Amino acid sequence: EAHSHFDSLLANPWWGISFHGAFMLLSMGVLYLGVRAGIERFSKILMPVLFVLLLVLVLRGLTMPGAELGLRYLIEPDWSSLTPKAILAALGQAFFTMSLGQGTMVTYGSYMRSRENVLASCFPAVIMDTLVSLLAAVAVFTIVFSVGIEPDSGPGLVFQTLPVAFSHMPFGHVVAAVFFVLITVAALTSEISAMEPAIAYLIDEWKWPRHQAVVVCAVGAFIVGIPCALSFSVLSGWTIGGLNALDVMDDLTTQFLIPLGGFAAVILVGWVWGARSALHHLEQGDDGFLGRHPGIRRYFKLCFKYCAPLLMLLIFLNALGLVTFS
Repeated sequence: EAHSHFDSLLANPWWGISFHGAFMLLSMGVLYLGVRAGIERFSKILMPVLFVLLLVLVLRGLTMPGAELGLRYLIEPDWSSLTPKAILAALGQAFFTMSLGQGTMVTYGSYMRSRENVLASCFPAVIMDTLVSLLAAVAVFTIVFSVGIEPDSGPGLVFQTLPVAFSHMPFGHVVAAVFFVLITVAALTSEISAMEPAIAYLIDEWKWPRHQAVVVCAVGAFIVGIPCALSFSVLSGWTIGGLNALDVMDDLTTQFLIPLGGFAAVILVGWVWGARSALHHLEQGDDGFLGRHPGIRRYFKLCFKYCAPLLMLLIFLNALGLVTFS
C-alpha cells in the first residue's frame, strides 16, 4: 500500500509542482528576512529541533528487536570493501555533505569578522556533521534490520521501504511523522544554504537589494526544478541515456559540478591566491595556534598546494569516468 500510494503521488503532476512550489516559497521566506533575521534565527531553532527528532528516532530504533543486527552492520568493518573506488566515493560524499565546492561555506565564511578563529569554527562543524550522519545511520539501519528489510534498497529506502517498516512498529505512525519532519527540515536547511551563494553574488557584484536577489533566485530555482518535479509524471518518458530529468540533474550536480567547483576552489586557494596568503588569514584569529605548532602549519600548506588538488582531481576524473578504480 505504501509503495502504491507513493507511486500515485509521483505520477500526479499537480502534487509534484505544488510541493515544489510550497518548498521554494518556504525557502524564499527564510532567505527574504536576511542572514541574521532569517538564516541565523531559523537555524538556531530548527537545528536543535532536527537533532532532538533524530535522537528520538535513534532511541526508538535501539529499543526495537533485532537492532543489534543494524549496529553490527554499521560498526563491524568489511576490509574487503575498502577499495580505492570506495575511498573516492567517500571523499566525494564528504564534499557533498559539508557543502564544499558549491560556494556555501565560502559565502557563510564571508560573513565572519576578520578576527574570528576560522579553525575553531570549522572543527565543530565537521564533528557535528559526522555525528549527525552516524546517528542517522543508526536510526535508519536499526529500524530496517528490526523488520527484516534489505539495507541496500537505495533511494527508495527512505520513501518506500521505511514506511513499510514503520507500519510494523508500535506507534509507527508517530515515528513515521517524526522521521519525515526530520527529512523536511534537513532538506529546507540544505536549500537555504544552496541558494545563499547566488543571492550573495547578486548583492555583492550586481549591487541588487537582498529582497530582489532572493525573489529572482527563488523563481529561477523553481523554474529549473520543474522538470525534476515532473520527471515521474508528464515527463516520465523523457530520458537522456536512460536517466529521467531528476537523475540527470542529480548526476550533473553531484558527479560533475560539485567536484569541478571543489577542484577550482583548491586551485584558487593553493596556487592563485597562494597558500601563504591563506595561512596568513587563518592566523589572524587563531590566537597564535599555528605559530606555536609549525608542523600543523606545514600540514595545511601541503594540503592547500598538493594533497587537496590531487585528491579533488582524482574525484573529478573518476566522476567523469576518465579514471576508474576497482
